[in-house]
Amino acid sequence: MNNDIPIPIPLQLQILTLLCYSTNASALIRNVIAPRMFAAAGQRRLAERLFAYLDAFRCPPQAHTVDLIEELVADGTDRSTPPEAYTELAERIADLRHTVNEDFVIAQLNTFVSDQALRTGIVQASEAVQAGNLEEAKAALNTALRTQISSFTPGLRLVEGLERLNEETRSGLLPLGIKPLDDAQLGPARGELHLFIAPPKRGKTWMLIHIGKQALLRRLNVVHITLEISERLIVQRYLQSLFSIQRTKAQVAVTQLRLDSLGRVKLLEREILRNVPAFRDNGARKLLSGKLQRFNAKDRLVVKAFPTGSLTIRELRNYLDLLERAQQFTPDVLIIDYPDLMKLGTDNYRLELGGVFKDLRGIAVERNLILATATQSNRTGSTAKLLTDAHIAEDYSKIATADTVLTYSQTSQERELGLARIYASNTRVGEDDRFITLITQAYKLGQFALSAALLPSSYDTHLQALIDRSYRGLQDEDDAEDPSPTT
Repeated sequence: MNNDIPIPIPLQLQILTLLCYSTNASALIRNVIAPRMFAAAGQRRLAERLFAYLDAFRCPPQAHTVDLIEELVADGTDRSTPPEAYTELAERIADLRHTVNEDFVIAQLNTFVSDQALRTGIVQASEAVQAGNLEEAKAALNTALRTQISSFTPGLRLVEGLERLNEETRSGLLPLGIKPLDDAQLGPARGELHLFIAPPKRGKTWMLIHIGKQALLRRLNVVHITLEISERLIVQRYLQSLFSIQRTKAQVAVTQLRLDSLGRVKLLEREILRNVPAFRDNGARKLLSGKLQRFNAKDRLVVKAFPTGSLTIRELRNYLDLLERAQQFTPDVLIIDYPDLMKLGTDNYRLELGGVFKDLRGIAVERNLILATATQSNRTGSTAKLLTDAHIAEDYSKIATADTVLTYSQTSQERELGLARIYASNTRVGEDDRFITLITQAYKLGQFALSAALLPSSYDTHLQALIDRSYRGLQDEDDAEDPSPTT
């Protein structure tokens, strides 16, 4: 009976063997690992020589492997590895060349890369802790834990594309609940950056909350990052948006769109809503508590505030990693309100801001999540009748980075009447752009978009008629409160 137990062959040695001899596997391995991932100094130096050979000749050295190893010995710069160690390495690789399981080694590459990255991350984190830089230590560990490689795929061919013609063209498309935009598929989607442009203090936060609400209604996990408003206030606004409750008791006037049978605007009307519940009502907390208990996505929102000008991309990645590991909470939707308020250098502010938007889109792709954010217009955009992407503040490359760009326009009269216009300014993913959607709003109830329709060509006439009726209504109220003395 043979009692010999097979000695396991180190994975690193098998990888080196394929780099030396495998025409099929050597190129793939070269593209997904780095020489520093090999533990022994001699193996690292051989990997460096093999990589240089593969880059120069586009094939493994095979019979020339011995020559490369002899060159390493003759070089004499690696005093930590004696010549006999290189000789043993050459012999073991030669013995393995016919027996190594190529498919098994390729399948283990991801484990190898992640394990080596973790070892490197632990060393870097330890050095950072000793230097007193805990933030850098967390970043090193998080990067190490996140490191993995992607399986090689050749891409999609025409015939394969034809077979998949009826599949959704965009993954995880989130409807906005604004019909003209949803008809054109201009909502945010996974792996994309959705950008909303508005004048200062005009609708950016409410739009982002509206997107978060639409995600919650579809039971998606939402992380809402705020850089200028407190967590408490953002959560209050979500409660308002979800349950149409006002902060203080008052009558609420809203504008309604009256549509014809084809969905076109035929009339704008004002309506007074009375007895709308408010946060300060007696029993309001009990009322909201009951609504939340029945709401099936009550645990799917996390709101996190960072001080203005403090958040970096690295810290954002760290936060998402820690949230996933410590709270087992992985977002489907990430909302950033808003990147212009992240930590940016003053010397090259515009370049850094453009870089932040690129990094954010990178996060959306690598984590396969929906990323919605906003930015504000420049001074000209504050007074423009129609805001377009030409009115964007600072770096225009934000437009080029974003997959979908929507802009928000509102005159002072429209603001008083709860009206606004959304312009589909730019898209590389939707079915259509360059059209305007009219929406009605009620911020007192937390509603960014009560109703919506394509902006009619007769909008100015409808708007003036609504203004005239509203003015006459106010005059009638004044007359009723202060009637003229009779003679």
